[in-house]
Amino acid sequence: MAIDLRDLVEPTRTALCLVECQNGVVGEVSSMPAVADAVAAAELLPRLGDLAGAARSVGVRVVHCTFNVPPDLWGGNRNSRLFAAGRRSAVQQYAETDAVEPADEIGFVEGADVVVPRFHGLSAAAGTELAPMLRNEGVTTVVVAGVSLNVAIPNTVF
Repeated sequence: MAIDLRDLVEPTRTALCLVECQNGVVGEVSSMPAVADAVAAAELLPRLGDLAGAARSVGVRVVHCTFNVPPDLWGGNRNSRLFAAGRRSAVQQYAETDAVEPADEIGFVEGADVVVPRFHGLSAAAGTELAPMLRNEGVTTVVVAGVSLNVAIPNTVF
């Protein structure tokens, strides 16, 4: 039996989750310059901005899955080179700072977008409010995009 694509991506049951597309990761001032450079070279931000705009235009919720750290770094992961590099960086992903704001090219639309922060781990879903929020809203189709394709995105979807 063929699946009708319109049923699969019914806007009220679909969410676009953008992983770590925040100023302090993909912006000009990044804690991970190699990631920001790759994002710029691929022209990813304008493309994600177009995707987010298209999603919003049909009523799909845009969810910004950000990575945050507390100012004293208490409770954060210490078990990988990635976290160690982040701790040494001059750019920190402190909650409520410009570093954790969605990238300008993607934007944040009040009333249409949601931010779901995480404070530990390498998944936008594990240990965050993402899965319960999607479930409570009846979301059955999740489109995941953003960075990093080798860590955060696979850990979010598997």
